[in-house]
Parts: sequence; C-alpha cells; structure tokens
Amino acid sequence: MAVLVALLSLLVAGVLGNEFSILRSPGSVVFRDGNWPIPGERIPDVAALSMGFSVKEDLSWPGLAVGNLFHRPQATVMVLVKGVDRLALPPGSIISYPLQDVSIAQINRVRF
Repeated sequence: MAVLVALLSLLVAGVLGNEFSILRSPGSVVFRDGNWPIPGERIPDVAALSMGFSVKEDLSWPGLAVGNLFHRPQATVMVLVKGVDRLALPPGSIISYPLQDVSIAQINRVRF
C-alpha cells in the first residue's frame, strides 16, 4: 500500500522564531515530543533518515525515533518561511524543535 501522505515539514526562520516544525507525518515516522535543539545544517539529514536513507554522519538527536522500516514515506515537503517571527499554527499534533546555529544562508543551501 503506497503512502501518499508525505512527511510535511515546515521550517520557520525568523529573528525570534527559529524552529523546525513537523505539521504532519505518516505513522511509520515517529517524531518525539520534546524541546531538543537541532543544528540547522542537519535538517537534510532528518529528512533523509525519516525516509529510510542513510547519512554520512550519525545523527544523535532524540527527536526522531525508529519507525516501521518497511513503510517509509515517498516524499518530503519542506517549506521555508523567511522574515516571520512566528506562524499561527493550529494547535494539536504539531511538534516543534528549536533550531540552533542556523543562518538564512545555510537554509538557502538545503538540497536533497
């Protein structure tokens, strides 16, 4: 059964609102609720690991847990919002993590 629901990630970059928010993810991808900061340059690694790919360096970040290895997402959608301190996201199943050591130049270079 193909999972058509993509892992939807929202990356909010602002002066006061540097955060990485997960708006929706399939059941096979487990993001833990917590306040663990993640380095901005590791966002592509989080996306790759969530889809079941390997990365060059180990990511010892507790926000992403091992899910079902046989039912991985087929796509990752990332949206970058510049110049906004905070978005009014609906409460509920949204999980956000603080970004550390991130600059707009780094975010603009994010490629998969």
